[in-house]
Amino acid sequence: MSVRKLQSYFTSATSLAALAERAAYLSELQRLWEKLAPPPLTQMCKISGLQDRVLVLYANNGAIAAKARQLAPTLLKKKKKRGFEVTSILVRVQAGF
Repeated sequence: MSVRKLQSYFTSATSLAALAERAAYLSELQRLWEKLAPPPLTQMCKISGLQDRVLVLYANNGAIAAKARQLAPTLLKKKKKRGFEVTSILVRVQAGF
């Protein structure tokens, strides 16, 4: 099945359209994360979700999580400048994602 057919299927049903919109938003957040964060961090951290303006970020290990927490205020400012409504970043360790 082609990507266009799949996208048209997702947008045809209301509930699937909302899901597709959320997935697109999270993909956009991930791309922005990869642009704003230092390269070693982008390889070791992934966006997990966004809930009540809190961005959840999974880090591969504790050291990377600590570095991500240090950079969180700077990254928040950059995300706000680009129009994303994120008020805080929650970093969790999830080995082997």
